[in-house]
Amino acid sequence: MQWKIAGTIAFFPAIIMAIYICYKTRKQPLAFLVNLSVLCWISANSCWMFTEFYNFNGKLPALGLFGIGLVFIFIYLYQVIVKNSMEDENA
Repeated sequence: MQWKIAGTIAFFPAIIMAIYICYKTRKQPLAFLVNLSVLCWISANSCWMFTEFYNFNGKLPALGLFGIGLVFIFIYLYQVIVKNSMEDENA
């Protein structure tokens, strides 16, 4: 709680870099899914942090963002597993 200003300042470059990385990998579907999940998790952690620092009700949005990040990871894992099983069938 003593690092409110540093945490608040660190939020901006973290989000900007996560968005930039998503933008750079938008044409690579598997990498893009992983980076989208990272963006969701950074956003969720930031929302949770702001809830703790500034006492506003942001835990529900944070949980939603964590859930969306998990969905992206599950989609990624499904695609990797399906891709590997298709390669095994063709080999």
